[in-house]
Amino acid sequence: MDINTAPLGYEFTQKELKQQCRAIYGAVAFPGKREGFAVVIAMDKEKHGDHYDIHLLDEAESFDIRELINFCDGLDRRYEPKIWMGDFSNDAAYPYIGRLNAERHKKKKRRFNFYRTSILDKEHLYQSILTAIKELLDPENRQLFLKDSKVATFLSGIEPGEVVDLQFGDYPAIEALAFAMIEMRQRERDFPKRDEEADMEFVNSYTWQTNA
Repeated sequence: MDINTAPLGYEFTQKELKQQCRAIYGAVAFPGKREGFAVVIAMDKEKHGDHYDIHLLDEAESFDIRELINFCDGLDRRYEPKIWMGDFSNDAAYPYIGRLNAERHKKKKRRFNFYRTSILDKEHLYQSILTAIKELLDPENRQLFLKDSKVATFLSGIEPGEVVDLQFGDYPAIEALAFAMIEMRQRERDFPKRDEEADMEFVNSYTWQTNA
């Protein structure tokens, strides 16, 4: 199955993903006014014109942080993203991520670590991320494919006059997509050949890891 045409949540094998994907990223935005949200996206291995298309592979949502972390665990096992992005200032998630990593440590599985995205430093967060997302959704030069994602529904429901008043936590689904998409485009453009160890060093100042 091709990542271009596969339905959201299609169960690819790791071999299929490695053959088709230049990179896979995950991101999570914790609950706010709406359900917390997790996404996994892939950058197409084949270049289209002067860019690489990005496809949403899977998503999950929940108001319950424990459940959302469990969803992330499942997505991480299925897709093995190169990196997870998000905001770790929500300390309600700490014990659940710690518990998850303790279980993974016992089974000698890779840790679930996620890194703070610098997007959160934007003074006008929604103006920045909505502009970036809509640019990639432009029909004349489309570079982002959301399929039947709930993110697309949220995007279509925002009126232009609302954007200036939107705050972090208003639409976690949109935030999670932006975290993954913007970081992927920047990091894979600037550091396409960095290995996992180098990636961790690159974001070390933003890293929060639980003790196993």
